[in-house]
Parts: sequence; C-alpha cells; structure tokens
Amino acid sequence: MDNWPADADGVQGPELMARFLAHAERFGTEIIFDQINAVDLQKRPFTLKGDMGEYTCDALIVATGASAKYLGLPSEEAFAGKGVSACATCDGFFYKNQDVAVVGGGNTAVEEALYLANIAKTVTLIP
Repeated sequence: MDNWPADADGVQGPELMARFLAHAERFGTEIIFDQINAVDLQKRPFTLKGDMGEYTCDALIVATGASAKYLGLPSEEAFAGKGVSACATCDGFFYKNQDVAVVGGGNTAVEEALYLANIAKTVTLIP
C-alpha cells in the first residue's frame, strides 16, 4: 500500500495485515480463525457452526476474501514480495512504470490487469 500518511515508504499487504491484527488484539478484540460451514439466520442471535466450534452473534458481516492460486513453481516463494505478488491493489505501486505480466484466465486476473494498467508501463495478460 502506498500514498498514505502512516508509511512514507509504503508497506506490503501481509505486513499491513499483521499490523491490523496486532492493533485489534491490543484493544482486546476476540479473533477466531475458523472455517464456518453452516449459518442459521432464522433467529437472533445468529448461530454459526465451524470446524472448531459454534458461535453466536447479533450481527454478521460476510467477508469471505479470496485466496491466490499459485502456479506451484519453486521460485514463487523465493520471489514473493520481490517481484511476485498475488494482490495488485496491495502491491501495484511497486510496479509503477514497469512492464508486468498477470497470469490467470478468470475475472480476478482481468480485474488485476485493468487495475495495473493505470500504474504499470505495460501489462501482459497470460491466460
């Protein structure tokens, strides 16, 4: 992420997420990492059933997120944050005025390529 007052030199997405997590924990926020498999929205409190337990809440925000699909190349991990990224909106500013390639044939790849078109010198989409 770039162009915001909290980091004059920018910050990578994973580092920013770690900071947000530490901030929430500092204020006593209960954070549960679980896979939710069933939700009952018929009565309040709502009931959520996950792999590790059952939870209740009066309000529910569905934020499923997305997971990158990697190619499985050994160099992907070695170059993560050094030219290889899975989030154009998180890391796009690192590629300002550079030639970039986006690998993927789905909607997300096209959206990332369009986003990068406003930042990068050229964008090549490889389906």
